[in-house]
Amino acid sequence: MAIAAIIDSVIFCVHGGLSPSIETVEDIDDIDRICEIPHEGPLTDLMWSDPSDCKGFVVSPRGAGYLFGHSIVNRFL
Repeated sequence: MAIAAIIDSVIFCVHGGLSPSIETVEDIDDIDRICEIPHEGPLTDLMWSDPSDCKGFVVSPRGAGYLFGHSIVNRFL
């Protein structure tokens, strides 16, 4: 099952958000996704992180993933 996709080379779609452990799309390709979602790590972040108005990455109050701001999106893109 896909955890992220690039549509028509212009839209990046992910279940949750970004991760401080992931810098490129290739990093996402390297994730072993045939498993239960762990309590922490890049797969967890992709599933449970959320965009926010914060600066950088901030631990999410939901207890999994991060909140991340515009600067993180711009850096990833």
